[in-house]
Amino acid sequence: MASHHRIKNIYYMLAYVYDKLLIKDPQWLASENFEHLDDLFAVVLEKMVGKLVKRGLQQHYVTQVEPLAGLRGQIRVEQSIKQQTFIMGRLVCAYDEFTEDIPFNQILKSTMLLLLRSDADTKYKKKLRKLLLYFNHISNIEPKQIRWDALHYHRNNSSYQMLMDFCRLIIETQLLAEERGTRKINAPISEDKLHAIFEKFVLAYYHVHHSCLNPRSDIIRWCIEEGELGHLLPQMKTDIMLSNQHHTLIIDTKFYQKNMSKSPHGEKFTYLSFHLYQIYAYVKNYYKVTVDNVSGVLLYAHLSDMETPSQMYNMNGNMIGVKVLNLDKEWSDIVVQLDSIAKEFFG
Repeated sequence: MASHHRIKNIYYMLAYVYDKLLIKDPQWLASENFEHLDDLFAVVLEKMVGKLVKRGLQQHYVTQVEPLAGLRGQIRVEQSIKQQTFIMGRLVCAYDEFTEDIPFNQILKSTMLLLLRSDADTKYKKKLRKLLLYFNHISNIEPKQIRWDALHYHRNNSSYQMLMDFCRLIIETQLLAEERGTRKINAPISEDKLHAIFEKFVLAYYHVHHSCLNPRSDIIRWCIEEGELGHLLPQMKTDIMLSNQHHTLIIDTKFYQKNMSKSPHGEKFTYLSFHLYQIYAYVKNYYKVTVDNVSGVLLYAHLSDMETPSQMYNMNGNMIGVKVLNLDKEWSDIVVQLDSIAKEFFG
């Protein structure tokens, strides 16, 4: 089970990624005692859905087809004959209804109900039950039946996108726990999903606290000769790039239990070579096309008992190396580490 500090820190990461307003009450968070990730999911979802309810749930026109005593919309003659509804003095009609009973709200309801069956603390479940009163008229959809690829976003429903991403994280984590029979021991978020959250968190953190460094994710082009088959080369998409007028820092985030490799001929441990090759390629190819001073950092989330040392190296004129964030420490320590990276390279 993840440590108390780590669970709180994952809360902060989720807050930065999904809703930055959730990070503005540190005293409240300090008073909370999250026992496990179900608590965390319940708290974040309750706050996000609560804000949505205050603004009002999204409504769409949805086509309803049902036997009616009066005429409404279009008459479905073939269906009326097949169902013999005329015997009861009814006709099958199709009509458009402006309703909140749409997939987005159905998924929210389904996710909250799923958390009510989880090991989340009773006080958090109580808040979810209060929110569910606003969803009494919303149909419940089975989590396994949700078609995530059928959800489409536009300007009018963009407020749901982060919510749907978070609901998917909750649902897939809870379903995985049920499949493995680990409900009672609170199965953690999968490593792949935590890796994605960690990457998005670091970028969001620098957006919030170091916006002057133009935080972004970008694609670096391979420095090859014209006419060479560049389409055969893998895409170099950075996790985070920070820059000012004279310096660019490329950060590649890693969230793995194993960050070091043991030599087969002894007790020596080294950094994982393919991680270093990746950041080295990013830095050297970007350095070729810019007048900036370019540096690179592998930013690891520390998760295991094995220490991963932080170390920078001058590699042919570019500083490239490893930094580590220990998620089992206080959040204030993580903030200091992230800020110190910006200060080290940009002053």
